[in-house]
Amino acid sequence: MIDIHKVQPIVTQYNQYKKTCTCGCVNVADYPEQANAPVSYGNNIESLIGYLSTRHYLPFRRLKEILNDVFNVSISVGGVHSLLSKLAVKAQPAYAAIKTRLTQSRLAVGSDITLCRKTTKN
Repeated sequence: MIDIHKVQPIVTQYNQYKKTCTCGCVNVADYPEQANAPVSYGNNIESLIGYLSTRHYLPFRRLKEILNDVFNVSISVGGVHSLLSKLAVKAQPAYAAIKTRLTQSRLAVGSDITLCRKTTKN
């Protein structure tokens, strides 16, 4: 018998503490880098959305539906779009490196085979 564990989101609440010194200086604790909004999504959700969008071509509304139905994570269509935009920015160095390697390679040929047709002799 093969089964999977129940998938549940891990929610972490961060509290920010503030202290005023006797000299009047206010010290404020920092949030973790990734927790930069009232609701932030972690790397695993970000990666899953990127995978389902780019590999399986799921539209934003279906991504939203899957996250809610399967993972019990509420996210808006705008949230999905925002996470995909963040991933696109993160991917730019990799895209640039690939482009550089291709343009410097003698093995890469810039061609489009969409108009090539198989010719058969009768």
